[in-house]
Amino acid sequence: MKNHDGSTILDKPPRIAPLFNPGQREFLEDEQRQRIQMQKRAQEGGKSTEYYIRKQSTLDDARLLDEHDSFYKTTKSLLVLFQIMGIMPIHRNPPDNNLPRTGFSWTSRQMLYAICIFSLETFIVAMVLRARVRNFIEQPDKHFDVAIYNIIFISLLFTHFLLPVASWRHGPEVAIFKNMWTNYQYKFWRVTGSPIVFPNLYRLTWGLCIFSWALSVAVNVSQYFLQPDFEFWYTFAYYPIIAMLNCFCSLWYVLDKRKFRG
Repeated sequence: MKNHDGSTILDKPPRIAPLFNPGQREFLEDEQRQRIQMQKRAQEGGKSTEYYIRKQSTLDDARLLDEHDSFYKTTKSLLVLFQIMGIMPIHRNPPDNNLPRTGFSWTSRQMLYAICIFSLETFIVAMVLRARVRNFIEQPDKHFDVAIYNIIFISLLFTHFLLPVASWRHGPEVAIFKNMWTNYQYKFWRVTGSPIVFPNLYRLTWGLCIFSWALSVAVNVSQYFLQPDFEFWYTFAYYPIIAMLNCFCSLWYVLDKRKFRG
């Protein structure tokens, strides 16, 4: 039985050659080259371990890493906010092929800036803490709810002194984490031919940055009006503390694995 073009139903359809991107083609060529050389060595009875595989580059092109680092681009606003507040003094290295894209150093300009910001905030926090503790001791006949609020906000001041221990000492691990994501995105693009996309993460990160500080201002201003002994200059000690806690929650929300689905 023949078709209109003269072929029979028993004829096999023509085979369509698969299309590969450059990364997949290099991988298959290396696999084929290794298989041929291993078969040749096995026939010759040799035991050499030379596989004739293409030499891999130790470090990738920094410009290509930046081009396909969509995770850094979409979360850059939160990273810059952390740097401005002196919370995480990591930095972006210049586009040098011998350096990782994200780095951390105890002698960097970002670290020195963070120390200056922390010192200034420490002075303000110490003044507010001294005033609030003295006011709390000298007025023991306060209402129960007022005393509870005083204890909560006095305790909140101590979180400021945990910043060097809770954040700065993890700077090298944060830099490693960001470099792992940078390299992974580049490798993913080379193998698949398409970049990793994080939908809506850019707008989400910007929204969380604004919300963190807006909530801090709202909480402190409301306490100024609600607590009779909460003076206005106290708010300058609480602004960065509450904003820092909000930023940490925002970072956890952004890094939640469910947010990377897309």
